[in-house]
Amino acid sequence: MFATRRESGFTLIELMIVVVVIGILASIAIPNYMMLTQHAHEAAVKENMHTLQLSMEDFSVTNDGAYPTSSASTTIEGFTLAQLCPTRTYPMNPFTQRPSVVQFNAPPTSGNPGEMGINPANVHDYLIHGNDMKGDTLRVVLTAGQ
Repeated sequence: MFATRRESGFTLIELMIVVVVIGILASIAIPNYMMLTQHAHEAAVKENMHTLQLSMEDFSVTNDGAYPTSSASTTIEGFTLAQLCPTRTYPMNPFTQRPSVVQFNAPPTSGNPGEMGINPANVHDYLIHGNDMKGDTLRVVLTAGQ
């Protein structure tokens, strides 16, 4: 009988196969992760829009039915719209991790992800728009009484 020499470890071919398999799995997983992250950020912007809508309605209830027309508008008790939000400031922008920018009487600025706009802002009604990850306006629009 022949004596076989037994070595422990992996051959170069085995290691290359493992690296190729890991590369294939990564090429599948990374785009899916990026897409899920984008959807999560858009959901956070929609949630921020809803929080702003609830704050607008709260402002109206405490201000004899009138909505704010600017960021400086206050209720009878002296609260601004931002102060009526749950955190006492506008909701956190998921892209910048800072309070969201809210434009009054204008749509959100194109190219600014997570920004929101109240347009038109008048005492009787409003439309709330928000920007997605690319800074494009989302299709969701929230209105008074909705």
